[in-house]
Amino acid sequence: MTKFGAVLRTIRFNRGEVLKDMADKTGFTSAYISAIEAGDRSITDKFYDSLVSNYTLSETELHQLEESRAETNQAVSLGLANLNEGQKKVAINLQRTLKDMDSDQVTRMLDIMGEKIK
Repeated sequence: MTKFGAVLRTIRFNRGEVLKDMADKTGFTSAYISAIEAGDRSITDKFYDSLVSNYTLSETELHQLEESRAETNQAVSLGLANLNEGQKKVAINLQRTLKDMDSDQVTRMLDIMGEKIK
């Protein structure tokens, strides 16, 4: 789940809403909103604008949405559909552990991939 997805879900939960309630208010499907919460879909301007215009958000909620949207939009999406199981494991594990790697580990990974830090 992305930071935006967590903020979106919190807004929904704090209002006692299920996905269908938010879908009815925003004009997007429950599946679409669920995918945004899970981080499986990008946050479009159309969805964001609908959310902001159809909900009475506190300044704190609006700030959290704006901040988390910017952070989430910086995320990189990996297409795993055409990868074999081993490749999928490498991609997923790399994503999970990359933030904890020190510069030596990053350099070794780049060496394995035949890349250099520029």
